[in-house]
Amino acid sequence: MSPINIVLCSDENYAPYCAVVLQSALAHSKQPENLHFYILTPGLHKGTATKLQTLVTEQNAHLDIIDATVDLPDEADLGRFGIGTVLRLTMHQYLPEACTRAIYLDSDVLVLRDIAELWDTNLQGFAVGAVTDLCSPTAYADRVKTYPLYCNAGVLLVNLSRWRAQRIGDRALQYLIEHGASLQYLDQDALNYVLSGNWLSLPLAWNFQETAFSAYERGYDYLRDRQQELLEAIEYPGIVYFAGGTKPWHPECKHPLQDLYLHFANQTPWAIDGQALKHGLPVGERLRQAARGAKTRRRRRLVKYKITRRLP
Repeated sequence: MSPINIVLCSDENYAPYCAVVLQSALAHSKQPENLHFYILTPGLHKGTATKLQTLVTEQNAHLDIIDATVDLPDEADLGRFGIGTVLRLTMHQYLPEACTRAIYLDSDVLVLRDIAELWDTNLQGFAVGAVTDLCSPTAYADRVKTYPLYCNAGVLLVNLSRWRAQRIGDRALQYLIEHGASLQYLDQDALNYVLSGNWLSLPLAWNFQETAFSAYERGYDYLRDRQQELLEAIEYPGIVYFAGGTKPWHPECKHPLQDLYLHFANQTPWAIDGQALKHGLPVGERLRQAARGAKTRRRRRLVKYKITRRLP
């Protein structure tokens, strides 16, 4: 069987969360020896790289850590995103020519099903498969004024041969350089501009976003014909994407699946003490979270995934 190529981008600060992606993918793989991870990085400490390598090789999978750079003008402002997120646009430069297909994953996702299911998806001639970026109906109506379809770039299934031939990464990077000041989501906006809706829409479960709960509960009009798919994604998420500035390793996180994230974080060299995390909150914020607890628990109960104690 050919290897399943999985690409991530991470700097030193995000390495512990990158490890959660690795571990959760490995834990759910029926054949972890077929997984070949590539981490593109502007630089990792030697000890960090060793820990990541050990995590992967001890489970019979493969990992290449590749030093990577992006040539950006001095005036380029990446804001809260950082250079790591832009590196995805350069994956074709660093992966071997023999890699004709890859799965790209952001470093703030959690894999909850065998990623081979996503890998086996027929791209039907498209260069990229992705999941619709979920947002409020108002934001969606505004977005389609610019983009015929808009995908979330946190999870991508890529035909690298077509990606290279169509210069998708290079063109998106150039667009980002020229228009970055006006882009809300930088490389994601740039990628959507270049693709111009020419991408395969993947099932919502393969980039499960928290907005799916609201979309299902309130019946968002632009997803009205996908209500059953929304419910299936909620019940059986394949990859959870923790969008936004508040992440599951932050004490103020209210995501219903934070407990699952911490479970897999504790199977890496960078364990996170959930109780200590919450105790770091000011008393007022703890009370506010407690008041919202019923909604969080109700949403969590919709998800069929149950934590097991199987360790690597």
